[in-house]
Amino acid sequence: MHGLVIGPFGMLLGMVIVYHAASLLWNSLHTRNWKKLTWQSSASLDEEHNTGQVIQVFRLAKRRGGKVKVSDVVIALGITPKKAENLLLEMSDGYHVVMDVDSDGHMIFTIPDFLVGKKG
Repeated sequence: MHGLVIGPFGMLLGMVIVYHAASLLWNSLHTRNWKKLTWQSSASLDEEHNTGQVIQVFRLAKRRGGKVKVSDVVIALGITPKKAENLLLEMSDGYHVVMDVDSDGHMIFTIPDFLVGKKG
């Protein structure tokens, strides 16, 4: 019988090659899945955080008779004026949240459902 004779060095070399190939494959798959999971988790956390802020703005508007300014949201939520403005602009759809500008040039965001004196 003539066969392939592999010495101890050949076996060791084969095992090292197989180990590294499996390791590279595992790391490649693991890294892709981790990035995907991390992205989904952070997107989900951002959405939950944004939803919480929207609820806080609605509660604030209800307490203030249906109208809020950027500065009201800054104080109530503890966020920067730019973030407060962006949040209010994102919420403004012309129906549930309406944006107007007062005579001083300040943006006023109104939630008609909470206007004082509104029946319904």
